[in-house]
Amino acid sequence: MSHEEIKKTSDIIARAERIREALRSESDLETVLDGEAEREAIERPGRLERLKGRVEQLFQGEKLAGLRGKVIESFGVPQFGPHHNEGMFMDSHLDGILSNIDRLRNGEFPDELPGGIRESFQTIANERTDELERYAFLHDIAKADRLRIRYEGKKEVDEPTWEEWRRRLPEAAREDPVALRAFCKENNVKGFAYYQLSQSKRGGIVQHGAAGRQYLEGLGEDVGIAPAMLEAIAAHEIAYQFENANARTYQKHLGEMEKEERGLALLASFLDTSSSLKSDGAVDLHNFMALLDAKHNFELFEEVADVLYADPALDPQKVKRSLGVLADKKVAIQESKEELLVRLRKETAK
Repeated sequence: MSHEEIKKTSDIIARAERIREALRSESDLETVLDGEAEREAIERPGRLERLKGRVEQLFQGEKLAGLRGKVIESFGVPQFGPHHNEGMFMDSHLDGILSNIDRLRNGEFPDELPGGIRESFQTIANERTDELERYAFLHDIAKADRLRIRYEGKKEVDEPTWEEWRRRLPEAAREDPVALRAFCKENNVKGFAYYQLSQSKRGGIVQHGAAGRQYLEGLGEDVGIAPAMLEAIAAHEIAYQFENANARTYQKHLGEMEKEERGLALLASFLDTSSSLKSDGAVDLHNFMALLDAKHNFELFEEVADVLYADPALDPQKVKRSLGVLADKKVAIQESKEELLVRLRKETAK
């Protein structure tokens, strides 16, 4: 199936608009979501057929038979909660990413994205289309192994294996969105996350992106994605670390990456964020836009720091203090590089 056909058949945008319209008319959200599950039950068989066909095209050969099976199995990962309301199963999220890759190739962007980012994303989407589509199918490959279930009114969480989860479900709920939604409501399931504290020997969080990268690295080059794209898989949720434009946060999470890795990590984060719907049917780019502001501040900081530290007319301690203030900014810096240098030279002169 062509990219244009994928774009036409994706229901993510239409679903979001239906939910928003229902909420504007003060409809009960639970009733709305019940109706969306019924619609998904009708649309899902055709979507699964499309996605399975694309998996066969992207991951060919006997060596990748196991990977193909794991990808197709991942279509059945359950999802709903604060961040994923595209459908009751993960195939709806993956389909949304494929559609958004297509939109980038065609030059369709949210109004919020600045011009330079648009150009970068469109170039990557056109030059690395097949690899990006492989990314779409692989970025959440470890979710099935890291289910974390939250329940209404309980502090305790449940961390079943994939097989344990499947055994709990009525057979119909393994494939049917309506049956899965009914099961979750009857069992007071609040939502799903995809990390398991129990899997970390030191008690830290093992994110599914990093786990997915480790799994794919073990398969070698046959997977058909570059090492930089593997880094993007590990970092695809990075935007959720950003609430403001702090350059230190950017340094912590992306500062050690090479240029190609940063570009792909940004694109991966955008695709994941823009293909995830909140309970009101909306895409929330707040964290991603904060990431872009932090990127701007970090890059400006680096340029200014190189110049100031090399200037013998300036006091190194004053330079360090002024740059520290700059690095701690929580809003996007509006001054140009030249304006900053003029001001900071005055502040830090011997």
